[in-house]
Amino acid sequence: MEALFQRFRSLPIRLQQKKKSQLTIRVNGDVLPGVNPSVTDYYIDARDRAYPQVEATASHHGLATVVPSVHEGEPIRVIHKAEDGTILQEYRLHLTSDVKR
Repeated sequence: MEALFQRFRSLPIRLQQKKKSQLTIRVNGDVLPGVNPSVTDYYIDARDRAYPQVEATASHHGLATVVPSVHEGEPIRVIHKAEDGTILQEYRLHLTSDVKR
């Protein structure tokens, strides 16, 4: 019995730490400030550029996917997923010439 216990004691034990993935969104190279999971719609000033370059990164092995808009007037979507593939949030970036929003 002691030999069996010794075998199990030498097995590596992995403790999973639940770390929530954090999302960073960049528009034309600049970080979109104040990305908050409770705010899903953001308005991007599109007066100077026809179509902004959007990049997204996720921490802690999360996944960030940028889905460009296909039709005029549709938002750019950023989908944020956890390491296990669970969708944490979807954000919509609306192109606008109204900077007051």
